[in-house]
Amino acid sequence: MNNIKVQFELVSNVPEILIELKTNIYQYKRAFILFDTGASMTATSMDLIMSVDHRMIVGDKTEVSGFGGKKSADYAILSDLVIGGVHLGPVATLVAEFSDDTRYDVILGMNILKNFNLGMSYNSDAAKDGIITLQPRFDITELNVISIEGFDYKDSRFGIWNLQPERRG
Repeated sequence: MNNIKVQFELVSNVPEILIELKTNIYQYKRAFILFDTGASMTATSMDLIMSVDHRMIVGDKTEVSGFGGKKSADYAILSDLVIGGVHLGPVATLVAEFSDDTRYDVILGMNILKNFNLGMSYNSDAAKDGIITLQPRFDITELNVISIEGFDYKDSRFGIWNLQPERRG
């Protein structure tokens, strides 16, 4: 199995890495990402979503709980998320509002992380940086990047999982 290895930096004792998101057929935009094993879903800032290739999911919302209390959130699909040079393809995300003082634009949640075994190695004993290794729980060589149009956000590898969206209307 092919592992994905990426550099990380500890910011307030939380690992951050850079990812890439597709903006159009030829370009990708870099964004900071935060790993959060306590988040059931990946969350992306509205500002970033509006600057990359995406599809909003109309009619489904979910309630999100966190330090700021409960909020209602929309779903979106990012057309291609790239970690360590590996194209994961479309990824379901919640549309989130992040505070202005955060460096990250994406919180990587369990809808993605559950597909990998994670490892961290530090560059030294007191290091604030190192390598995160994502060992896929699937054959990464058989990862077929599908189009955003063909992505079923409720029944795909990086879609929603064990979440029941609330219906509008």
